[in-house]
Amino acid sequence: MDKHIYLKERFLSPKQCQKYIDFFEKNFEEMNARIFCNRTGYYEGCAGALYEPFFQKFHMQLNQEFLNYCTIHPFLNIVRGVHRFGLDADFNIQKYQPGMCFGGEHMEHSTKPHAVGRILAWMVYLNTIEVDGGTHWPQQEFTSKPKAGDLYIWPGGWTHSHYGISAPNEIKYIMTGWGCISDKNPHQIQV
Repeated sequence: MDKHIYLKERFLSPKQCQKYIDFFEKNFEEMNARIFCNRTGYYEGCAGALYEPFFQKFHMQLNQEFLNYCTIHPFLNIVRGVHRFGLDADFNIQKYQPGMCFGGEHMEHSTKPHAVGRILAWMVYLNTIEVDGGTHWPQQEFTSKPKAGDLYIWPGGWTHSHYGISAPNEIKYIMTGWGCISDKNPHQIQV
């Protein structure tokens, strides 16, 4: 695996993963839920916010892993000293039906106002997938194996473009979000 793709195995317990899946299923309609379409089909997604009380423990755990990532990559501590750098409070919970994925190769940083400051991305698998269903980083020649509770953090730019791989027989759930630099992001939570 590439040294900039960070894996924290069992970041969430099976019980925590199920709690977030249940939350998604129960609150899908009320959580700004949408069905997204892309080249490979559709997925259901909804936005959450790390500052919401329900996600407080998750936010504390995630913040610690971001600090660990900054320790491994000390340049990020310089970035933290010069810019506002932190977790974007907004994140997504996504559900992919069998055969569906976010299959277009992409990066997290873009010129869109909400994405211009993204320098890191994170993702947690909420369920284990037996066949396929991972994420592939072609430039690193690495494909993740989806295991419930595993956290990945990686750079958000073109060097770490990636795409999802569908799980042919299983539903896949993930939580995903970003680490950003921005002086104008009111939803940013500084680490």
